[in-house]
Amino acid sequence: VGAGMSVLTLGDIAHPWLRIYLPLQAVESIELGDTAEIQLDSGASTRGQVTWIASEAEFTPRDILTPEERVKQVFAVDSSRAPGPGIHPGVPADAVLGAAP
Repeated sequence: VGAGMSVLTLGDIAHPWLRIYLPLQAVESIELGDTAEIQLDSGASTRGQVTWIASEAEFTPRDILTPEERVKQVFAVDSSRAPGPGIHPGVPADAVLGAAP
């Protein structure tokens, strides 16, 4: 193993989750427990549930923000789901929040 290389990565593969980034307008309309339709890049789809919503935007804004710049702020949201085929750490996916149960 070379210097600075990972030897081991730990993760809870029994409880996968998807990190979703939402603009302010969208994060104001979701709540913990809301459902999410998750579409994996492989074409498989599954359902998840909102389990965490960040209390602050991911990016630190400059001192003065114009309305155009404010829409660039995003909030992190986690959606958990049960393990299943194609669900692996690092797999890209998209989500639609508020999907019907």
